[in-house]
Order: sequence, then structure tokens, then C-alpha cells
Amino acid sequence: LIVTADHGNCEQMFDPVTSAPHTAHTTYDVPLYVVGEAFKGKSLRGDFDPAGWFDPAVRMRRGRLADVLPTALGMMGLTPPAEMTGRSLIV
Repeated sequence: LIVTADHGNCEQMFDPVTSAPHTAHTTYDVPLYVVGEAFKGKSLRGDFDPAGWFDPAVRMRRGRLADVLPTALGMMGLTPPAEMTGRSLIV
């Protein structure tokens, strides 16, 4: 199971000046959750996030939307085609 989103904006639901709803995409990071018995004990590849927002036992790298599908394909045992520029986030 993969849970993610293509953009974040829950941190800024209203424009602070006008109080109108803020409907544009923002550049806030969006979490990616990978859940399943096959991934127990695995971590996401890359740099440790020192901000303390995540469990320090989990290693993460800054991913991008293009990494989500290669991750899903890898979970299914499939190799992403060469045309995909993203990479699997699962080590």
C-alpha cells in the first residue's frame, strides 16, 4: 500500500492577508507511506532527515513525484521502463 499526494497545501489553507481560501499548489513536502509485510524493516533510501519529524530509525531521501511509480512497480516486482526518470525509494 502506498499513500501519498502530488502536492502539499494543508499547511496553508487560507491566504494570511485576505483570509480567502488558498487553492494553489505549494512547495511543502508531502509524506510517502509504504505499508506491507514485505517491507517490514526496510527503509527509504537516502539521507537522514535531522529535523526530527520522522522516526530516526527510518532513513529518507528527498523524493519527487516521478519516484512514486518506480516505487510501486518495484513493489510489484516489475522493472520500470527506461523512459521513467524516477527511481524506487525502497532500499
